[in-house]
Amino acid sequence: MVQKIPDAEPADPAAYQIELFGEVDMARQGQLGRLLDEFKDSGAQDVVVDLRAVTFMDSTGLGFLANLVRQVTQGDGKVEIVGARGPVRRVIEISGLDRRCALIGEPLT
Repeated sequence: MVQKIPDAEPADPAAYQIELFGEVDMARQGQLGRLLDEFKDSGAQDVVVDLRAVTFMDSTGLGFLANLVRQVTQGDGKVEIVGARGPVRRVIEISGLDRRCALIGEPLT
C-alpha cells in the first residue's frame, strides 16, 4: 500500500513527506504516479521518502524513486530516503540512486 503522510515527522521539517509501506510493486503503479503528481502540485522543493515499512520493492518502486529524484534535483531540491533495509536498500544502492540522494538509516550489513 502507498500513502502520503503530510503531518509525519520528516527528517527535514520543511520537506514534503511520502511514506511507502508493504509491497511496492507493479500493483501500486497508479498510486505511485498519483504521488508524483501530488508532489509536483505541492510546490515543495525537497522531499523525504520513508521506506521503513516497505517489505518488497521491484523495478516499479525503483522507477518511482528515480523519477522523483530526477524531478527534485532538476529543481535544485534534495531527496532523503529514510529506513530502507535489506534487499530494498540493496536495490537502491545497485541502481546508484544512493549517489543522487541521501540514504538515511542503518547501512546494509
